[in-house]
Amino acid sequence: MSKAPKKSLEKLLNSGAFAVTAELFEDPSRTPESYLKRAGTLAGSADAVIAGDAAMSSLGAAAWLAGNGHETILRLTCRDRNRIALKEDVRAAAALGVNNVLCLTGPAIELSDSPGTRPVFDLESVTLLAMLKGMDFEAPPPFLGAGVNPFAPPFDYRPHHLAKKVEAGAGFVITHPCFDAPALEEYIKRAGALGLGGKCFIIASAALFSSPQEARRLKESPTGFHMSEAVISRLDEAGDAKLEGRGMCIETINRLRAIEGLSGIHLMAFGQVEQAARIIAETGLR
Repeated sequence: MSKAPKKSLEKLLNSGAFAVTAELFEDPSRTPESYLKRAGTLAGSADAVIAGDAAMSSLGAAAWLAGNGHETILRLTCRDRNRIALKEDVRAAAALGVNNVLCLTGPAIELSDSPGTRPVFDLESVTLLAMLKGMDFEAPPPFLGAGVNPFAPPFDYRPHHLAKKVEAGAGFVITHPCFDAPALEEYIKRAGALGLGGKCFIIASAALFSSPQEARRLKESPTGFHMSEAVISRLDEAGDAKLEGRGMCIETINRLRAIEGLSGIHLMAFGQVEQAARIIAETGLR
């Protein structure tokens, strides 16, 4: 195994740099090596990657990648574990060189590949953050983050919900995919008015769709993305949906990076890691 990365996501954000993170979705081969290969494709493009937990646990994937020199973000969900197991996972992650933890409540169990399983939900994201913030670590404590959705009503409440997560311990947040840059800009302004500027780094997600069916499926899922029908229509009417999806993603990134107070971009490429690396390069993010 190679040495751990020299610069963590936390140090990068604190330096004032504009961060780039990316999602590693499930690979059909479902092997640790496939995660490593996909993370390698993004090496030099993304400052940190999030491994999915379909082929293996999120802890296993994050630790495997961290041990091979990649800056990783552990996706930690409350749905499947009680507070004892969550604590154990985070202690193990810190000891294995995982620098960052994204604290999520988690989707409904019906959305998993085992819908008959009984959900746990001993905690939710805010109480999870507070618990981890209060823990003592032998290894350096992880940089805590959370997910936020600025694009769903009630819009006035969303910045206040962010404030609760920041108070509980979130140093960074990653938004749901953005299809409405003005809405995100307003969200960041309202967060600043609450005194959150400088207390939490906001990273906005940009989605890379390869088909209108993919976009429709995600829009209509119970935890679907908030996007207009115009997004799906544009993909549907294009002669080449993949090319159009790529163009839309680039447009979104260029709009987002101009928003004052935004600290980074999170690329959700749904497995298209090669395209993600190209887009990061072409938009000048790297």
